[in-house]
Amino acid sequence: MRRIGIVLLFAMLCCAGCGTGDAPFPHYTTAVTGPRIALDDPNLFLSPYNWTVNGATSALSTQPGAYLSAAFHSSAVRLDIDTSSYMTASDKGGPRIRWQVDAGTLHTYQLVAGDVQIPLSTDALDPATDHTCKVWIVSSNFSQDRWKVPVQAVRITGLTLDAGGKSVAPTLLANRALFYGDSITEGVRTESARKDPIHDGDATHAYTYTCAAALGAEFGVVGMARQGWTIPGQEGSNVPPFSTAWQSYFAGKPRIFTPKPDYVIVMHGVNDALAPADTTQVRVTVQKWITEARSAMPAARICIVIPFNGFERESITQGVLAYQAANKTDTKVFLIDLGTFVQTGLTDPSGTPSQHSHDGIHPDAATSQALGVTLSTAILKAAGM
Repeated sequence: MRRIGIVLLFAMLCCAGCGTGDAPFPHYTTAVTGPRIALDDPNLFLSPYNWTVNGATSALSTQPGAYLSAAFHSSAVRLDIDTSSYMTASDKGGPRIRWQVDAGTLHTYQLVAGDVQIPLSTDALDPATDHTCKVWIVSSNFSQDRWKVPVQAVRITGLTLDAGGKSVAPTLLANRALFYGDSITEGVRTESARKDPIHDGDATHAYTYTCAAALGAEFGVVGMARQGWTIPGQEGSNVPPFSTAWQSYFAGKPRIFTPKPDYVIVMHGVNDALAPADTTQVRVTVQKWITEARSAMPAARICIVIPFNGFERESITQGVLAYQAANKTDTKVFLIDLGTFVQTGLTDPSGTPSQHSHDGIHPDAATSQALGVTLSTAILKAAGM
């Protein structure tokens, strides 16, 4: 019961962002100076497996669902950013972010070229007490480059405090989890299906957030729209198939699996089914990927999840069973199949909405969050916890 209470509280916090308006013009084109929390400050926490960090200089993530947390003493806190890559975007726009200081108001804003510093705190804070701030990447234009430059990314250069300010140690959850998946993992169309990639989806309302909360984990989300086991990402994103892309943040940047993940949760197969892909290739790819992942993450509980829609159930199941039969001593690979009852309203690719989806495929916010709780229960049961 305590776990359920924690998850519900977490879901309420996420949903507090529902309907929060984007920050109006003008954009954040001016900056103030002060003591800085650099990107290599041990008290600055970046969601694991999401960010490439260049020493104290910058951190970059292409992933909706990625976040940062910091604790500090200061009367104000500001987010320093680099938006130069958005100059090549058709609308000069970048991802949409959300932030919160302490338990205050949630603010949501789409970054644009020219933004340099966002004041996260709107009221003066008591500099003698501990404060927290959190920033989330909520959504991005998944039809623009996420792989080569990448254009659709958030580049953070630090946090700026007021005079006398300093960082302090944050409070973190004990476990670490890594989620791989497609647009459903990314939170696409949790809010609507108006064909507006920035405002239709919200990664913080996806199943990953409630699942991670129930697992007691800080986590990284790697969700790429249109991607599958054997299918590349959305046209324009330049993202390769999952079996090729999983070890990289983006082209030329190998992913670092540090700290060692306690859970690796993979939910692909929807786009393989809708393409459609060769089912034998899917099966072989699943088995091969588990072998590669086990080498990279030897201690992780690897959970291969049948998509909520039930797509590619047979080929994915066969791939996992083939790996398990060939590796009987590996007792930390699990097939997670939530069954056909969770598929209701999520199996119609025509775009017709249902009671659980704005487009018949992607679960809406409430459904996705509820599925995250169901998924966490199945994972803990499979792992004997």
